[in-house]
Amino acid sequence: MRAVLSLGIALMASCAGRARPADLRDVRSWAIQLQRLERSASLARLERSPYDMLVIDRVHTVRGLEQYDTTSVVKRLRSTRICLAYFNVGQAENYRSYWGEDWKEPTAEAPGSPAFLLTIDPEGWAGDFPVAFWNPQWRAMLLEQIDDVVARGFDGIYCDWVLGYEFPKVVAAARQAGVEPGRAMAELLRDLRKRGRRTNPRFQVVMQNGGALFREVPKLAQWVDGYVQEPVSFAGQAGVAWDDPGGADAAIPAEGDWSTKTMLADLRFIRSKGVTTFTLDYCIDPGNAALARERARSVRALPFVTRAILDRLP
Repeated sequence: MRAVLSLGIALMASCAGRARPADLRDVRSWAIQLQRLERSASLARLERSPYDMLVIDRVHTVRGLEQYDTTSVVKRLRSTRICLAYFNVGQAENYRSYWGEDWKEPTAEAPGSPAFLLTIDPEGWAGDFPVAFWNPQWRAMLLEQIDDVVARGFDGIYCDWVLGYEFPKVVAAARQAGVEPGRAMAELLRDLRKRGRRTNPRFQVVMQNGGALFREVPKLAQWVDGYVQEPVSFAGQAGVAWDDPGGADAAIPAEGDWSTKTMLADLRFIRSKGVTTFTLDYCIDPGNAALARERARSVRALPFVTRAILDRLP
């Protein structure tokens, strides 16, 4: 840990002199890494990387790593690039410091406690639990965390599990509560952005997945700054190691509601509304990676190709 905390002394930025993007519209490349950030070698590689935008986890919010110096790391990384904080808006994570000792994990059959904990992750990510994101207690927790994101020096947030508004068990809970889930999710993103911009007028909000929401709630294009579609061409299995073939190269159907064709159309539409667009695909095979990048660029989206585990740069 000491090596990580003294990162600023030990490292030299290889991209010194590069102009820092003013906002997402100036970004030309991007990357995301959410795990193994406590390793000094990982951070050194991130700092040397040529990307205009990096998405990283808020490591100090992980239980047991509260002393991690996120502020210093962000300051170093964002000297020549935009740095966004990973922010799960649709799921509670039991490894975060906000998880209460008296909280009860939900199961596939029954909700947990507090009442906003609805069920288990449908894709198999351990420790992640879909929530009733319209619940006042959950919303208040997220808004308070935005203050910490700003204080740590991040330029904004990268919102995961936005697509939770379509998950059947979430939809059922919303209907029972008299809530329209798509509208509630869009308004949550709006309010998170407003909270960040109280202190930082350039605070950026990027949402991952849920592209149909831009048609359901047209004002959403005014409430977020960026959109990431994941995946467009190739998917990977949850929770497998970096070199496991299951973590990449699963082809997305070419046609249908959940298809490469549909997602490219969504990206084209979203970009036409003035939102900066990105793609995230999971490939080991170089040919697949090249195809994923080509498809993204065909709709003027900025591609990033990695492995589903997201624990290092490719």
